[in-house]
Amino acid sequence: MKQGKKKSTIAKGYRLAPDTHQVIKQLRNELKCSQDWLISEAIKFYRQSDKKNINGMKKLKILLIGISFIFGGLVHSQTNWVWQNPKPTGYDMNAVCFINSSTGFMGGANGELYRTTNSGINWVRIQIATSETIQSICYTDALTGYLGAGQFSCLMYKTTNGGLNWAEQNLNMQYGPRSINFINALTGVAAHQSTDILKTTNGGVNWAPMTTSITYNAGVWMTSSATFYSAGSTGITKTTNGGINWVTQATISGDLLTICFTDSLNGIAAGRNSLMLRTSNGGINWNPVTVSGMYDIYMVRYMNAANVFACGQGGAVGKSTNGGLNWIVTYPAETYFNVLYSIHPLNSNDIYTSGSYGTICRSSNSGTTWGQLFTGINNELYYSHFTDDNNGYASSFNSIIKTTDGGANWTKLTSISFGGPVYYRNANTGYHVAMSSGLLYKTTNGGTSFTSLITGYPSSFRSIYFTSDNTGYLVTSNAKILKTTNAGTNWLQIDSTVDAFYADIFFSDSLTAYVSGYKNSPAGALIKKTTNGGVSWTEQTISSTLAITSLHFVNNNTGFAGSNSSGQNFFRTTNGGLNWTAGASVNPYINDMYFVNENTGYTCSLFGRFYRTTNGGSNWVQLAVPVDYTLRTLYHNGNSGVTYVLGAGGMILKSTNGSVTGFGQNENSSSHDFTLMQNYPNPFNPVTKISFYIPNDGYAKLTVYDITGKEISVLIEGELKQGRFDADFDGSNFPSGVYFYRLQTNEFSSTRKMILIK
Repeated sequence: MKQGKKKSTIAKGYRLAPDTHQVIKQLRNELKCSQDWLISEAIKFYRQSDKKNINGMKKLKILLIGISFIFGGLVHSQTNWVWQNPKPTGYDMNAVCFINSSTGFMGGANGELYRTTNSGINWVRIQIATSETIQSICYTDALTGYLGAGQFSCLMYKTTNGGLNWAEQNLNMQYGPRSINFINALTGVAAHQSTDILKTTNGGVNWAPMTTSITYNAGVWMTSSATFYSAGSTGITKTTNGGINWVTQATISGDLLTICFTDSLNGIAAGRNSLMLRTSNGGINWNPVTVSGMYDIYMVRYMNAANVFACGQGGAVGKSTNGGLNWIVTYPAETYFNVLYSIHPLNSNDIYTSGSYGTICRSSNSGTTWGQLFTGINNELYYSHFTDDNNGYASSFNSIIKTTDGGANWTKLTSISFGGPVYYRNANTGYHVAMSSGLLYKTTNGGTSFTSLITGYPSSFRSIYFTSDNTGYLVTSNAKILKTTNAGTNWLQIDSTVDAFYADIFFSDSLTAYVSGYKNSPAGALIKKTTNGGVSWTEQTISSTLAITSLHFVNNNTGFAGSNSSGQNFFRTTNGGLNWTAGASVNPYINDMYFVNENTGYTCSLFGRFYRTTNGGSNWVQLAVPVDYTLRTLYHNGNSGVTYVLGAGGMILKSTNGSVTGFGQNENSSSHDFTLMQNYPNPFNPVTKISFYIPNDGYAKLTVYDITGKEISVLIEGELKQGRFDADFDGSNFPSGVYFYRLQTNEFSSTRKMILIK
């Protein structure tokens, strides 16, 4: 099988248009979304869509909420795909808590809870009976701990055997506990994202709600059994009589996300937009603190009265050595600009932090240096190249990982510190170019070491292709083509197009090639062809206003072109490019494509969308992939059926049978587990299908809620036999927006999100 280079389209989200920054700031504040690149992706999708039916910013908010909610769902019942990177998980880890220097826990999206007994070197998943997001973890001693979970339902779990087993307490309230704090074995409080906080005086047997003066309680802290504080969207409030009465201490216009005290007098609260407040008199006065270099601050914790740590957006870690008066902010390489949601100073040396895409890191020298406790990388993978089913390379914007055993293990190359398009002639000899600068490096030993071939080229390289060991081609973002005939030692420019950019190059034989991109005058798609190895190039005619960012040919006559923009984004030719005809568009757009032959091909896109065609792109069928992550790049072997999809958060999934029999094929669960499947289609308008599986006879209820947690429809309720059940939800009478659906049985509860866009 001829396997050409596998790549992603132009990287998005790291250099934004100037006007985009203002929209990002507004949306981040209004929607409490910290992922700038995610907001940018939504803006791009919005701008490229049909605006005639879009109500401006309102529609963009709905789209962004949907993207951020559905962006991270692995469905464990889909066994044809194997999770390969990062490990132990790629889910957002919202909470980390260590009992001692050896034993700790981290938890996050999809109900994923992990335990380590060797300081984070190895992690074992602890099963709890929910797929609700774990928001917080708190231990009162080595055996007794609590965790809060839920997106719009309020679930509390308790362990009395060091986290091996957890008993659920469903508090029948909205929103999961964001913060839990105990003053002793019996008395604790929890903030659950509403005007109330919860209090227990009997070790969690009962939790009583207490109404505060805060609109949205995000953080709580106790300094005694009677005195505790709550912080949220409108300020800080305090009680000195166990929650009977509350006094507002600070009123703010921003959002506070975290609060903590080191004693009865000294405390710190922090939140969005670099907001930090400090008190030294028990909250009588809260004074602003400047923390340069941190934007959204998700957690702040004292190690002792002098040393304080904070974590937040972009992988930032803040440290103060004078009780929070002054801060030094660093961005450890191990966090790779992922959001850090939780930080736990265990003792004077050991500090743990966790965050998005399975980030879990440790410092053993009080924050001076950090080491990652997850394997591989968890930064978005844009490009990949596989020489065969077992040997492959993948790159983010600043790193490269490789596998030599079919993806069972992915290791980071320490000899290179940038990422971009990658091309290998065999398992050992390959070329790497920088995503955002004119650098080209070569290795002949599988990445153990590299030789610099090009530095300082005045444009970035967008694609690379070799037709033999000596002959190779580079295309640039300023629409130039370079050629080497001596294995990369020297390069000669062989083509240039004025006022344009190139995105991809593909050879159908050693002499015949196509290059694609976009030209500004006249504005439109650009495809050029050579039949003499690049000596001369002829522009082809293609009727499109979109940039062509993906090319694939199966022979000299039949080829396919795709765009990473929404609209009419797929084209094909059957006469060597003389004519290009439109096929069925891919929703929302094409990040990468591969064709086995004239009829069978695959594309990947946003929202975990993986498509297959068996008629040359006349229509596409969405296939089951157990993620809602953005898929950037793919590999498929038409002979063996081995398939890899790679994308957001360093995600790598592998299927050994192609997983290509159709959407939902893997969701007809044969396991013995309760399973609530992702609705399809999602987003939808106006009808979507919801399926679930119950392993034994019993009561079950399937309910749909709106964004406020209000029940709007009961789809199924009653005593059911073991098996799979399907239900249709019709959103014709409901407005566009995010909705939740929840499966409840006597043994199991699970909630998923879906988005209705009209």
